[in-house]
Amino acid sequence: MFPKLSTKPAKVAGLAGLVLFFSFFTFGVSVLAAANHPPLAYSLVISPQKAYSDEEVIFTVTYTDPDGPSDILDTHLLIDPSYSDRTNSFFGYYNPILNKLFIFNDSNRKWEGGYSPGEKSPDGSDIILENPYCRLNCSRTSIKQINNGLIVNWSISFKPNFTGIKKTYIFVRDKSKADSGMLCKGEVCIFISPIPPPED
Repeated sequence: MFPKLSTKPAKVAGLAGLVLFFSFFTFGVSVLAAANHPPLAYSLVISPQKAYSDEEVIFTVTYTDPDGPSDILDTHLLIDPSYSDRTNSFFGYYNPILNKLFIFNDSNRKWEGGYSPGEKSPDGSDIILENPYCRLNCSRTSIKQINNGLIVNWSISFKPNFTGIKKTYIFVRDKSKADSGMLCKGEVCIFISPIPPPED
């Protein structure tokens, strides 16, 4: 008759496996909890670089997130002489979850809008959001999704009372509320549009 195998080693091995499993599980949860990477307001390109009042200027902003574009909660573009002020300025906001654009209105201190990029009004005309200083053309603003983020082509025009040198700031935040901080990405100089000569 064969001798019985001791169950003790098996119990020890089972206990060790259980400890290893829980250690792995706990470590795995810790890794998952720490896996979020903060987004980055990466770059800004202005076209044309010489801006005139009442003429369209495209601000192409790249917002990146190592965790992918679906992790981005909101993006902003601020054009203002001073970040500390943030009034009398262009302050735009795009929500990729809702796919909606907004502009901050100094007059009532509220975000206004809620239109999708590329959306047209029922009569086919462009949808334009504005405050006393700037306009955001929602219909001509476009979004492009890339592997690690979003490119927003903001279609903006400035009113004649918003001229001179302005600083440009970009900001992005992810779903865990990590953000890039409001980063200054250079300046734009806005000129008053030349008055066309009278027609003969």
